[in-house]
Amino acid sequence: MKRAFALVLALLLCASLSIQAKAEENALIDLSKLREYEGWEVTDYVRPNQSDWAFLALKSGLQNSLAGFKLMGGVWQEQFVNFNAVPQGEMRIRFQDVSGISRVEVIGDEFDFDNYKYGTAFSCYWSNGETRENCCTFELEEDTFYIVDYSHWGQSGLINIKPDELIFFEAYTDVRRVKLKIRREIARFNLAQLPKNERQATQPDVLPPTLADGWLRAKEIPLPGRELIPVFSAPGKDALRLADGKAALSPKGWVMVFGTEGDSAMVLYGISPGRYRAGYIKASHLPDWYEDNPLNFTRVKAKVIRQAEGVEGLSGVGEVITKLKPGQEVTLLSRIGDFVYYEGTLNKKTYRAVAPLNAFDQEPSPPVGMAAGEITTRYGREHLLLTAMKDEQTGSTLWYDARLLSPFYNGTYWYFWPVTNQLDAPLGLRFEQAGADFSMDNLQQDYLDKGYDIKPLDNRLPEEGFIAVKEGQWEEIRLHTGVHRYLFTLHYSERAKDTWRIRLLYTVETLTESDFN
Repeated sequence: MKRAFALVLALLLCASLSIQAKAEENALIDLSKLREYEGWEVTDYVRPNQSDWAFLALKSGLQNSLAGFKLMGGVWQEQFVNFNAVPQGEMRIRFQDVSGISRVEVIGDEFDFDNYKYGTAFSCYWSNGETRENCCTFELEEDTFYIVDYSHWGQSGLINIKPDELIFFEAYTDVRRVKLKIRREIARFNLAQLPKNERQATQPDVLPPTLADGWLRAKEIPLPGRELIPVFSAPGKDALRLADGKAALSPKGWVMVFGTEGDSAMVLYGISPGRYRAGYIKASHLPDWYEDNPLNFTRVKAKVIRQAEGVEGLSGVGEVITKLKPGQEVTLLSRIGDFVYYEGTLNKKTYRAVAPLNAFDQEPSPPVGMAAGEITTRYGREHLLLTAMKDEQTGSTLWYDARLLSPFYNGTYWYFWPVTNQLDAPLGLRFEQAGADFSMDNLQQDYLDKGYDIKPLDNRLPEEGFIAVKEGQWEEIRLHTGVHRYLFTLHYSERAKDTWRIRLLYTVETLTESDFN
């Protein structure tokens, strides 16, 4: 018995010594110098106002997270890891200690820029290289941090967040107040559940969804008026009206608009938590400033080959409109992830819904005048929806995904900018004719004179060229010689070699020449 008791004491002593050693080890950890934590890359660190709180921004692939630590008994102890507090994607989360910095207080409809300062506080954001996006500012209140301010992009989409109120404004004008309590404490804050405008704040439990990768694009558009707007499942006077013929949306809430078909506009709106309805309203309900965006569906006749459900939303989760049976004929309109947006007939009424892609004997086609493509990046397979860009000088054509790239012509060359740059580094594609006096050797020497290192091309394409590298930034030069001589310059960072480089290079490979000149 004594021997067993002695053994227990020895084990407890060893455990105590082990815990003490671990504590001493943690006490020596300098969080500011960590490059990795629990297998995640550390992208930034902040210790606001040298308080007993510190935070790490963590990244793994397309996932980002926020970790909080507190100095207790001389030891940094993890308090939480919150995956929901920050946006997800290619971006790298950054911090700024804003303790003691002036802040803007909204008093009535006026702004006080001079008389208020943050206490112990920090901002959490990502940058597109020019402005901050999804910028959340957290301030210490009693013994934890709470979100107090938000900026969606630069000085747009600003929110002053109070314990029981959200104050919305744009570029320090147009104050809108909504009484609403959200989870403000940093350990439980969910960025996706923060209403980004007053319309979303009227439906805090059913915010706009993230649509699956596909060919449909939507933008939240504020609708004028206050009266309910009738919603139909499809365009036209013979379309089905859901909710027992009473489906309608309120312009007070958020509405996502996909585009127009005739005198109808395709919309998506929230009904209840986790439930959304896609349908059509009269295009006359759209604001005057709305730029017409025709849906241009390519109609593909198909037959049902297995039982499936036609659902009213665009995610495959929602109210079932009808059950499809093998042999039924429908018209495929578009693709949303692994689902098809299709048109059918029910009780002599036209309706539109989504159903699994494998329920039909055909596949949908891209919108009229567009094409589909596919690439594989570091993060997996990506489906592209391609738009043609024609160079009027030569008649040659490049195809690009307008969801990813935006072309601009300055009178001399074309430049394709990323629609969203999450990498805080230059990205893009320059496309131009190479003059008769162009010399690849001279261009390469220019890069050498500027301090670039020169690397050979990967020989994926037969073009002449090289890669210039400096301080993590890559300039990939490719000379295409055919009917015309074209010079392509791909701009990307080292971190984008396996993602954006592949997207840009795909556009280069779509070059179709014309000899009309």
